[in-house]
Amino acid sequence: RPPHSAPPPAQKPVQVAVVVCMAVWAAVCGWQASKLSVDFEYRWFVGDDAVLQRTFDVEDEYFGGLPLDVNLVTPSSAAFDYSAVSSQLLLEQLAVAAETDPWVDRSSLVSFQRALLAWAWAAKGSASLESAAGGPPSSLADALLPPADYYSWLNEFVTASEGGAFARDVLWVDAAAPGQGLSAARLRATQLPLTEAADEIDAMDSLRASVASVPIEGAYAYGFQYLYYEQYKVIQREMLTNLGLAIAAVFVIVLLILAELRTTLLVMLCVLLTDVSILGVMQMWGLTIDSVSVVNLVLAIGLAVDYSAHVAHAFVIAKGTHTERMQSAVSEMGTAVIHGAFSTFLAVLVLSASQSYIFRVFFKQFFSISVFGVAHGLLLLPVLLVLVGPPEMPSDGDAEEPKGGYPPAVPDVPETQASARVAPGLPAQKA
Repeated sequence: RPPHSAPPPAQKPVQVAVVVCMAVWAAVCGWQASKLSVDFEYRWFVGDDAVLQRTFDVEDEYFGGLPLDVNLVTPSSAAFDYSAVSSQLLLEQLAVAAETDPWVDRSSLVSFQRALLAWAWAAKGSASLESAAGGPPSSLADALLPPADYYSWLNEFVTASEGGAFARDVLWVDAAAPGQGLSAARLRATQLPLTEAADEIDAMDSLRASVASVPIEGAYAYGFQYLYYEQYKVIQREMLTNLGLAIAAVFVIVLLILAELRTTLLVMLCVLLTDVSILGVMQMWGLTIDSVSVVNLVLAIGLAVDYSAHVAHAFVIAKGTHTERMQSAVSEMGTAVIHGAFSTFLAVLVLSASQSYIFRVFFKQFFSISVFGVAHGLLLLPVLLVLVGPPEMPSDGDAEEPKGGYPPAVPDVPETQASARVAPGLPAQKA
């Protein structure tokens, strides 16, 4: 650099270029991050070279479009008397609510109550059945079982060959005493084949709302895959909550260390922009929001602050103009920050060729942390410190220093007095 010229971060064209480039990059990454999707597949957590991967390939090719089996579970007889006429009507209402759900295959509904009525109509005769209005039913659609015979007929039905397929849909309090009622019962259905996490969440919520629309207290919809759908539903909220808590914790710690609010805010801005960059690169790299990537995103908060906090601290304690202090901070901490980022990169580089999805995601995100943490800590932060950084902090000696910067005059001491001042324990010399 020519003598007496300003360092690059202090030159206006360089400052404008750095701020504009970083702003454009943050906007691009923010746009890409907005397109991130929530997704999860079993096979991601199985090694690429595992034999099980071939099983997944066959399953996807021949059975990938299978629907999801779901159960509509009803409570015990203690809370819901199945034999009552009103309860039998509610069971039919529940079946209709499931059939009309937009995510359920209408032809897939299996209701033990409907099958029981059809069996009783044929085996016991229509005259033995009741209707909601009273008297014998005019058709099977109006038929209801007599409350006094409900549990005995249900037991007879599920133990007969005609009703054996429904034996697992009812759980008796005591199979030897059917009159004690049921511990639980279920209606079965299948939801339409789905591949997108957003559709799976909507299907789960829709069926639950359909069940909730029927006034059967304690009834609920359940499918095995709902365990994963629940994760899809809450993971974005949990991610934002954990990121917010991590940022708050880092903010407090950095503020205590730097003891300067403006510099702390600039450091936190660099940390946030680093995380935004990681989210954007995740979308570009084909990653999704899942339990693995979310953990690494939270870790990124604590790792990214390291690349900015050291430079900011060196700036705060340095003396001189903003430009001189920035140059001193970068000269003092720049090499150490680069070495730290490079050592992190070398540590995770071996994971780039891993056969494990978890390790590959780990490499991609930690690589992004190293690159964008250094970029914001050594390019953007110095420019921001020059532009809007805090003023120089006064030192303890500044208040006692006289005007003009000269030390106070030392009074003349007579030679006799000077010679009398000797170290303790030594004999005084005679004049």
